[in-house]
Amino acid sequence: MFIGSVVMCKRKKKISSRTFKTYIMKKEMLLFTFLILIGMSVSAQKPKADFDVNVTYDCSLAKPAYVNKSVGGVQYFWKTVAWGFTECFEPVGYNYSQATSLTTTLIAIATDGQRDTLTKITDITVTKAIIRYEKPDSIYYAPATIQFFNDSYLRPGEDSFNYSWNFGYGIELNDKNPVYEFNTAGTYNIQLTGKSTNCEIGASATVIVKDTAQRDEFSFIKSGCYQDNNLLPVPYDFGKKYEILNDTLKIRGIYYGNCGTKKTATIRYKGDTIVIKSWEVGPLTTCGCEYYFEINIPHYAKDSAIILFNGERIKSTFTAIPQVNKPDQSIRIFPNPVSDNFLLESDDNSIFPITTIIKDVNGRKVKENSVNTSKTNINTSDLKSGIYVLYLYSKQGFATKKIIKI
Repeated sequence: MFIGSVVMCKRKKKISSRTFKTYIMKKEMLLFTFLILIGMSVSAQKPKADFDVNVTYDCSLAKPAYVNKSVGGVQYFWKTVAWGFTECFEPVGYNYSQATSLTTTLIAIATDGQRDTLTKITDITVTKAIIRYEKPDSIYYAPATIQFFNDSYLRPGEDSFNYSWNFGYGIELNDKNPVYEFNTAGTYNIQLTGKSTNCEIGASATVIVKDTAQRDEFSFIKSGCYQDNNLLPVPYDFGKKYEILNDTLKIRGIYYGNCGTKKTATIRYKGDTIVIKSWEVGPLTTCGCEYYFEINIPHYAKDSAIILFNGERIKSTFTAIPQVNKPDQSIRIFPNPVSDNFLLESDDNSIFPITTIIKDVNGRKVKENSVNTSKTNINTSDLKSGIYVLYLYSKQGFATKKIIKI
């Protein structure tokens, strides 16, 4: 019997064509995925925002131009901030007539939404004429001396300017900071002009100088300016009239004036005549308006009045003296004529308290007191010799007494 050894060998497994194809496809998928990732990394590159601001000047105007130098973006958004105001805009420039610091922002956005933002600050300088003068909010009365200042400024690189001032009425000055005296009342339009080789700039200011009589003692109420509802504050017919109601002199009426000016009026007493003068100050307009006025002069001592309104005599609306409640019988004064004082007394305590007002023959108040007792001394030592009228006001009405100061 032959005994032999057995040798066992591992046999290689045979790969089918189907399995091989599957293997190749997996390799190709890995390679394709790798290439896609590489491509995505290239296409997803973040955009870069960049721009320039180029400013051109035309005399007193500055115009910025925007040059977009961004890469990798498909959408762009612009905005500027000047003088605290934000504005979104297309890349076009606007004219600036005032110096400012211009903050410009550009946002660049890629196809996948990635974005980049760039902000630049550009100083805008312009050439500008500026007038400044002492206390512009003050009220000036003629004659008024006012110091003016030329605060004009030039942008860098601009040629120097020659300046001149015009104060109206053919008055021109070439001083840089002139001093001018306004001798008469009026509205003055001040002009400052600067000229260079290729540019002219200018500035203006309005200075109102009043007459010494223009103290704004009462004002007018505008009733309308050719409006549909042209009503007065209170019912009143047209014209100017006065009436004496109890002891109050009431002056009312319509005044026609320019709509653009400020209306004021003053009252002056010339003997027995009350002189009313209206004033219009400020720039004129082409519109005419109606203005209503009502003046109340209390404690009027006379039965009639002589009133001139801008030279026009105003007539009374009443022909008779108004009747008032006068507690004459219950009030006594003595001595009369008086020297340094007189005694005011009454037996009727119901009329107290009493307000006493002493006026001179022109209706001007010279003394006022409050009386609360049935016997009161009124001091007259500071009054000049002459005839006065004592007005006595109480809840029962009022009375008048003539007193003679010696």
